[in-house]
Amino acid sequence: MDRGASDLKETRPAGTAKKQTLILRNITELYALGYFEEITYEVFPGAGRTIDLHFQVKELPSGKLRLGLRYDNYYEFVTAVGIDSKNSPLPGLLLENEIQAGGRRRLHSRISYPSKTLSFPVYPFIHLDYRNVRTRLYGGNGSALLNYKDRSRAFGVGVGLTRWKSFSAEVSYDFEKMDIGPVGVPAQPELTRGLDGRLRKLRIVVTVDTLDSVWLAKKGLFFRTDYEGSYRAFGSDRSYGRAEASVDFYRTFARKHTFRLYGYWGTTSTHVPFYKFLNQGYPLTFVGMKYDQLIGNRMKIIRTDYRYELNNFVHFKVMGNLALGFEQRLPEATLRPNRL
Repeated sequence: MDRGASDLKETRPAGTAKKQTLILRNITELYALGYFEEITYEVFPGAGRTIDLHFQVKELPSGKLRLGLRYDNYYEFVTAVGIDSKNSPLPGLLLENEIQAGGRRRLHSRISYPSKTLSFPVYPFIHLDYRNVRTRLYGGNGSALLNYKDRSRAFGVGVGLTRWKSFSAEVSYDFEKMDIGPVGVPAQPELTRGLDGRLRKLRIVVTVDTLDSVWLAKKGLFFRTDYEGSYRAFGSDRSYGRAEASVDFYRTFARKHTFRLYGYWGTTSTHVPFYKFLNQGYPLTFVGMKYDQLIGNRMKIIRTDYRYELNNFVHFKVMGNLALGFEQRLPEATLRPNRL
């Protein structure tokens, strides 16, 4: 794809709102391909009853490097490096890589080939994942039952669909090798049985993203639903199902006052292993509990945040959240508190 201007001749009468809507919709779908930073156009009178549309296209950089450093009192220092590449080694090929080191060790690598035509918005992809993360399993009384290393290696192939600039849906078939490593003496030794195994999974992910920023959103919506099913018919050692859905909504008033509303729903099948429980025990999703403390088989979360922007570098935030319908099923008991 060359940068610069290209011409498109319209042979129908001009000046209708329908044509403008069609042009804007097609531009939005071009953005969704992930190749362009900016697309603008101008309208000029053509011969007879035609018009000329002059498009100016600016492509995104072919490579991108991201660096991050974070510290908290559980994972301590975590460094992250992201490397993305477009159109290399083949035109249209997208390579995405992210590495985390330190207190959280993770590797995510993905190759996809989005279509360059609006008439066929389906693309294939493959991904490789590795994780080795220190994790805790909490019981109903708030005490840690098991400290373990959540270790796994995964490979998946799938197809995705993009429409407009905000919608995407992906279906993949994943192979995952679990290697859960207990740390210390567990409070319930039966939890450590059968931790290793092979999983063969079907995964379906649908997202709608209209946020104006990934790091500090001020307006827009992010919706995501995720289903993961492991089946013995696929050759998996464990059979289970897990479904989640979440929505994040942001709205800013007077440029400095930003409100966030977050909602979450999740459920699992009866025999899901504990290392595949729903986990919302993170500061971004639920505050007031330790890392990994909000983990179970069913839950609903409602959260609201208020953020005041003093300047570009200083923000003040207050938040509140509530967990409803919580259920955690362990060998010795099932916990169902009214609320958290």
